[in-house]
Amino acid sequence: MVQGLDNAKAIMFDLDGTLVCSENLHRGAWVAIFNQLKITSLPFKEEELVGFNDLSFAKLLVEKLKLDHCPYELARSKQQIYLSQSLDELGHPAGRDEFLDYVSKRFQLAVVTSCTREEAKMILDHQGLSPYFEFVVTACDVEKPKPHPEPYQQAVNRLGINPGEGMVIEDSFHGIDASEKAGTCSIAIGTRFAQFPNTPHVPVYKDYTEMLVAFRKILG
Repeated sequence: MVQGLDNAKAIMFDLDGTLVCSENLHRGAWVAIFNQLKITSLPFKEEELVGFNDLSFAKLLVEKLKLDHCPYELARSKQQIYLSQSLDELGHPAGRDEFLDYVSKRFQLAVVTSCTREEAKMILDHQGLSPYFEFVVTACDVEKPKPHPEPYQQAVNRLGINPGEGMVIEDSFHGIDASEKAGTCSIAIGTRFAQFPNTPHVPVYKDYTEMLVAFRKILG
């Protein structure tokens, strides 16, 4: 059951891991940075970092590993490596395009991402997704990124809706946390987590094919 769908006016999508399968490219860029810094192990689990933007992750690295490096420079170096990779390697969850065709006729759509504006534009244009969305909220547009609710609060305001009229589709703990704090209704996609902690009401779908079936049962 998709809670709040019958009252929804808009859907806000995360980008990485939600609209595109880009984790390997991001991971590869960070591994290149780790190799440069001779970092062989991390003091946290990988799944704890999904949904962090590059600057937040760089700050965490500097703090936890006591690195003598500027986090802004680390984040910038990672972004340069990421953007130098071939976007042809990007995949996407099954059923994405059919789902977007379906919901674009019924809802306002927006993207809310922890990517930079440049990264988001390149990915959406490359995948042919830009025409679906009214706007994109990026890490460049907010002072406090996910898991803070500001990105989704900003999107709700720009859409001209009440928080409870917004659906959010996310693939990470931090993204779901940001959505919940913003008062929007949340849906999780992907097989990374069987159940999101402290949010048993959040439905989890393995891909958009499965999600579309649930939407059609409610909306027709």
